Amino acid sequence: LAGLVLAGRLPDSWLIWGGTGFLGAFTTFSTFTYETVQLIEDQAWRYAAWNLILTGPLSFGAAAVGYLIASLP
Repeated sequence: LAGLVLAGRLPDSWLIWGGTGFLGAFTTFSTFTYETVQLIEDQAWRYAAWNLILTGPLSFGAAAVGYLIASLP
């Protein structure tokens, strides 16, 4: 992303928004992974399983609700 902005192929605003979005997603995913691995290492199998099973659907559901609210007139 930075290379495309520096090469003049994308506006500077893309670096700000894209960089923030990418880094935010990257740190969120790495934290999710780290916490799940910690639960497994602590042999908290049930919590690790629930973390894996529920995180995706609940995140998608929250995003859908946010989208619907933002779409209201």
